[in-house]
Amino acid sequence: WADRLAQDWGVDKDAHPDAEVLAHLARPDLRHVIGTNNETRRTAYIETEMGLGAHVEHIFASGRMGCAKPDGAYFARIEAWSGAPRGAHVLVDDAARNIDAAAMRGWQVFHFTDATGDALPAFLGDLSSWRNRTGAPRGSVAPHATDQGGPPWMTSPHATTPR
Repeated sequence: WADRLAQDWGVDKDAHPDAEVLAHLARPDLRHVIGTNNETRRTAYIETEMGLGAHVEHIFASGRMGCAKPDGAYFARIEAWSGAPRGAHVLVDDAARNIDAAAMRGWQVFHFTDATGDALPAFLGDLSSWRNRTGAPRGSVAPHATDQGGPPWMTSPHATTPR
């Protein structure tokens, strides 16, 4: 997982989202957004050239927002947009500081590293049962994070939330 995602993250004319990432983004029981600390040019590339904008409801990019992870204002903007309680948000990110900040806000988190990457499918597969266990409303948002150097749908806030 980690190698494929890192490879797909490269900004070049041949960059394409991973098939497993796209399958996850097609899950109807979850809402998906991308959260990234990228500037506007790279965000536009992710959105249009890589085509990820067509697979998510919104891209929250620090270059467009004027705030970045791990700042609480960044996460608050996603929470306000979604209308879901904090505990209904999920962050998958490769930066510990972002994971810590989201966890302190009450978000569910997955720290994506080379060592943990293989456990991500199981974590994502458990989101629907998580929603049932926690009472999170349909349409909660789980940010997938994308920071420079991280996977396109889960680095610094990429969101996925159970519907």
